[in-house]
Amino acid sequence: MVCLKYSKKYLGYSKSISNFVKQLKNKTMFKKAKRENLLKNDKGQYRYLFNWIGGGYNDIWAKNLIEFEKELKLQFGASGLKVDYRTLRKCTPTQSKQWDQSWRIVSVF
Repeated sequence: MVCLKYSKKYLGYSKSISNFVKQLKNKTMFKKAKRENLLKNDKGQYRYLFNWIGGGYNDIWAKNLIEFEKELKLQFGASGLKVDYRTLRKCTPTQSKQWDQSWRIVSVF
């Protein structure tokens, strides 16, 4: 008996949630965003953006993650900085512009 009471209660709750989700799907906020291609240069390299553990950020152009690791050692090997790999990503042209704008703001100070 008790289980039946609870199941009816939760069944009504789940119906109201599904109705709410259906209404939200019709809203403009759930329209699919335009998908951008990844930024790639003439050499076929992608722009990888990443943060350093302990603060700071940087970017490297590389074709793949193996080349990224090599370039990382060449540019920053002696610095002792470590990449936060949870933040490593390839960027789109829009993300690249935002990244460059944030770099200009930081470099002023």
